Amino acid sequence: HDLRLQSHRITQPQEAINTPIIIANHVNWLDFIYMGTCLPRASFVAKIEVLKVPAIGDISKYLQTLYVDRSSPEARHQIKDQIVN
Repeated sequence: HDLRLQSHRITQPQEAINTPIIIANHVNWLDFIYMGTCLPRASFVAKIEVLKVPAIGDISKYLQTLYVDRSSPEARHQIKDQIVN
C-alpha cells in the first residue's frame, strides 16, 4: 500500500492552538498503527466498534484513541469537545 499525504495550510485566529490536526481516511486496519509509529505523539479518533476488533481494539487503547459512537449526535459533540480540550 501507498501512504499519500496532502498538506493544507489554514489561516487560524490568533488564539488558536498550535497543534496540527490530521484527518485521514484509511485503507485497512493497519493504517492507524503505521501512522502511530510515524507520528508518535498523535492521538486518534475511531468509531466505538473498533474496541470489539481482536488485537486492533487493544492496540487502539494503547495508542490512547478517543472513541465516538457515530449513531449518537451527543457523542459526536462530546468527542469534538475532547479534541479541543
